[in-house]
Amino acid sequence: MDRRSFLKEAVVLLLTAVMVSSTIVVANTNQNQPTLSTTDSGPSSQSSMSNAVVWDNGMGYKVGSLAAQFYPGDIDAFPADDFELGATYNVDTVFWQGGYYNCQYASGGHDYNFPWNITFYNHNATGNKPGTVYKTFSFQNSSITRQFWYSPNISARWYANYSVTLSPPVQFLPNTHYWICIYAFNMTFPQSGWSRHNQSVGGIKLHQGMFKSTSFGYTDWVNTSTSGLLNIPNDFNFQLGGMLVAAPVLEIASIKGPIGVKATIKNTGDAKATNVNWEIKFTGGTILLGKAKNGTIPEIDVAGEAIAKIPFVLGFGKSVIGVSVSCDQGVTASKSQNATVLLFLVLTK
Repeated sequence: MDRRSFLKEAVVLLLTAVMVSSTIVVANTNQNQPTLSTTDSGPSSQSSMSNAVVWDNGMGYKVGSLAAQFYPGDIDAFPADDFELGATYNVDTVFWQGGYYNCQYASGGHDYNFPWNITFYNHNATGNKPGTVYKTFSFQNSSITRQFWYSPNISARWYANYSVTLSPPVQFLPNTHYWICIYAFNMTFPQSGWSRHNQSVGGIKLHQGMFKSTSFGYTDWVNTSTSGLLNIPNDFNFQLGGMLVAAPVLEIASIKGPIGVKATIKNTGDAKATNVNWEIKFTGGTILLGKAKNGTIPEIDVAGEAIAKIPFVLGFGKSVIGVSVSCDQGVTASKSQNATVLLFLVLTK
């Protein structure tokens, strides 16, 4: 073999070695990158974890998990889901299912006893996503109750039933949209995740879950169905436990004339109503004076009543009188009444 051929073969061998080495480096680098989600399957083990569940978002579904973890300068992944209660409750317990994956890059599958964080959000009025922070909690290992739940591969993944006690309890108003975000606090590996279910397995309650993560390229809240995220709507496995809070019940008992209009508002609940905001409004007809008025009643005691009124109305024609009320306790009521206005007389039917 002449020298020129030898040098040519040597260069080819060197380039091949560099390419193989680069491939190995890339593979190893990719292998140690955080993973957005896991996909698992298995029969559901749906069961209530509390005798006082006030919101059940679905438990026991083995579909997979979504990254739920924060460590400054290392990783951020925040899943969130929504809920809405039918009455006023003091929520004192949160149950959820989640745990750890990519454990092979740490020390195998087990409970790593990370601290976990729970943040409640108000609803964002401009879209179906979390808004301002309502209340936030951090829980160290000693204050978290856990029980092994499920693992498709114990060396790589470890999932548990988790529960924490909120102290003090958090009061949530009825028929009000809130969000909850649950995530662990620690560096990347193992990764922590919140177990999820989807529209086919378990179904979606209210709006689908949301996700935000600079690490994974989602700098603002996005739907879990976003292409490249989970692709279909997902919700997260959790329950809320608590106690019913005594609350007022507002009722508009009557709307009457004939001079002006007055509405009788009653509290038929088992707690005082405070700052009762009211509005009376005429729709239809020709109302020259007294078409609408609003005000605030400082309080209405249990079994009590109060009057909201427009003292003088001037107009003519058929109209509908609408009355609406609300109070600090999140209770609302509304009622409408047909009427005929003849100059200063309001004749209700």
